[in-house]
Amino acid sequence: MVYAVFGTRRLGAHNLTALSFLYFFNRTYDCLLMPHQLEGLKIAEQARIDNRKFAFSVLLAILIGLPVTIWAYMHVVYQGAYTGWVGREAFYRLSNWLNNPLPANVTAMFASGIGWLISILLVLMCARFFWFPLHAVRYAVTSNKMMSFFWFSIFLSFVIKYVYLKQGGLRLYRRAIPFFLGLVLGEFVATSFWGTLAMIIQKQT
Repeated sequence: MVYAVFGTRRLGAHNLTALSFLYFFNRTYDCLLMPHQLEGLKIAEQARIDNRKFAFSVLLAILIGLPVTIWAYMHVVYQGAYTGWVGREAFYRLSNWLNNPLPANVTAMFASGIGWLISILLVLMCARFFWFPLHAVRYAVTSNKMMSFFWFSIFLSFVIKYVYLKQGGLRLYRRAIPFFLGLVLGEFVATSFWGTLAMIIQKQT
């Protein structure tokens, strides 16, 4: 929105360079830690795991995982094994802006305004009508490109949840929660297994 409102020409090289360094956490939101931690806490709660032990495990995982991940990222990028990472995207875009400066984008500002009005409308509808199925957060996340990978899983879980609530009510829905948390845990276990195996055998799995 900053680029749309001011235009790359008015922002100048210094500001554009500084903003490019913020690209890594605004590119996409599929790698944020908090949702995974919240799901882990919920699984721990269902399994009646001691909170202190679980918190210690999470802290230990962060202390080990952080330096290992930074090393792995730097190693892969500097070896040239993977060139489509965030740094390349951010600074290719910066190069394009510096070589082809653009004025403010009125069309983009107009589209953002429409999106803002729709979000306000959705919030008001959800607050006014309990049955209203469309939420402003859903509207916001659908604009993310990662949704093209996740939409069917989300749709499927929505249909199953709807059927559970419609046929069995809240009691059946609550009884089914461990099953869905198990699916989340299973996805992490399977992904971790294949990712680790790929590193060990040095082949894409």
